[in-house]
Amino acid sequence: MISNFLNESTIQLQLEAKNMEESIALAAKPLVENGSILEGYIDQMVNAVKELGPYIVIVPGFALAHGRPSENVIKQSMSMATFKTPVIFGHESNDPVTTVMVIASPDDGGHVDALASVSKLLLNEAFMTTLKNTNDVREIMRYFEEDGNE
Repeated sequence: MISNFLNESTIQLQLEAKNMEESIALAAKPLVENGSILEGYIDQMVNAVKELGPYIVIVPGFALAHGRPSENVIKQSMSMATFKTPVIFGHESNDPVTTVMVIASPDDGGHVDALASVSKLLLNEAFMTTLKNTNDVREIMRYFEEDGNE
């Protein structure tokens, strides 16, 4: 499932971001560039964190950025970025963040399967270690491809 969305053009590794806002914008950039989302979706995701708090930091070091379905989402899509220097989101127990994954869905149910696949991977210690340390997108892609074959 995840490998349908995440690939060498939507995964960026070892970026630098000054803050939460910039990390989300950088993680979402490939989706703007490939026409999956509009810039307004980035604003939605950032504003959701500002209004509701850092609820998107779902496990230590990992943020799942998303916003409500809107006209800013052209098609269901995902992207991901890892950060060389961890980013503070303000989460009491799961900060700092080293990986931001973006999920964009044009409807309320479109992302459920992707979230289930992501949840399984977040429990995999080897996957989480790879996210923090790799400079090779193919290493990450192997986990996504294995997930699709289960």
